[in-house]
Amino acid sequence: MPSIYKISTFLITMSVVILYGCDKKKSDVSPNEDPMESMVIATLNNKTLALDGRTGTIKWEINKVGKFGVGNRKLYMEAGDRYRLNNPNDTTALYAMPDTMKNLFILDGFNGKAIWAKNTLLRPNFVHVCCTPSEQSELIGIAGDIALFHSKRTDAVEYNHSKAIYAYDLTAEKIKWVILIEDMVYPSLINGKIQVDAPFSHECYFLDVQTGKEIQKYSSDSPHMISGGYFFSIKNSETLIAIDEISKEVKWEFRGENGGPASYGSFVAGDNGVYYGTDRGMIYGVDKKTGAQKWEFRTDRQDFIGEGRFWGGMVIFPAREGRIYALDAETGQLKWRAWVGDGIWEYPSRLTIKNGRIFTSISGKRLFCLDAKTGKKKWDFNFTTPQYYGIVDFWIFDKSELDF
Repeated sequence: MPSIYKISTFLITMSVVILYGCDKKKSDVSPNEDPMESMVIATLNNKTLALDGRTGTIKWEINKVGKFGVGNRKLYMEAGDRYRLNNPNDTTALYAMPDTMKNLFILDGFNGKAIWAKNTLLRPNFVHVCCTPSEQSELIGIAGDIALFHSKRTDAVEYNHSKAIYAYDLTAEKIKWVILIEDMVYPSLINGKIQVDAPFSHECYFLDVQTGKEIQKYSSDSPHMISGGYFFSIKNSETLIAIDEISKEVKWEFRGENGGPASYGSFVAGDNGVYYGTDRGMIYGVDKKTGAQKWEFRTDRQDFIGEGRFWGGMVIFPAREGRIYALDAETGQLKWRAWVGDGIWEYPSRLTIKNGRIFTSISGKRLFCLDAKTGKKKWDFNFTTPQYYGIVDFWIFDKSELDF
């Protein structure tokens, strides 16, 4: 029989090995390296919630609302209040308001508390009043140390006019440049450029973030995108067109035979194709280089198709019937469908895909998180309670962008 000394020595050695292995395993799996860890920022009518992207549980909440963006691992919130102009005829004064008015904040990602606040607005002496000429500043996005804004004017009948797009230098803490605008436009920050949709003047153009100077300009009647050297847009509500990004030459046009009018802004580009939905529930796959039809798919209720996403070899579209469809991008084969609406008119808003999960809100009532591979629900948050009522917008950030 083995001696008591040998047995004791063996047990002590095994204990050390087990403990060392456990400690090493813990250090290798850091919470900060979890690819699934994300934070959902959801704005309501009167407050903002931060939710754990993996579970849907509340991390923190604040009694402020606005537009959110991330830059240099900092969480920015622009409090987009609407202010009445004390002097509506003053259209030339373009200078910052007194520092007593704060509209741009840096929030602590761990608790939502404001740790920095500045005034970045263009016009002075605003007072919040309803139904009179007013001006509103909205955050377009954060590009490094530049915050980009869209200034809008609203008259007594709620007709919007874009007044300016401007940049605020977050390091120098001053306005960097201003572009005055006479038309209503819809700017966004995409791939390091300011993309400006101007549907009333039938054009689309791109601005340089650092200078505000125009880089490219196209004629366009609808939302659009640039992918693989092509500019894609919808012409006359029914025809998908591809324009060479450099020469501006029309390369091809495609019109689906069975689909009806194209849903406004529904198209998305993949590796080899362009995909869009129609108002009659059809989804088309089109070869990106030739414009030839790859496939077509008819949804269950033949209703309005929303803005799609390309992910993992699939195109994923929401439909106003309350379903989300995931199709193989090459064949159009249905990979999965998920029902998330409460009724036929419960239209899923834009889809955001982050770390293999789909996030979408339903008619301001619920926020859903689905597995992008299978469509299975991970969690949903109810925004119809007295405490948390009506989701207005949401953003998703992960550990690679922000500390939280």
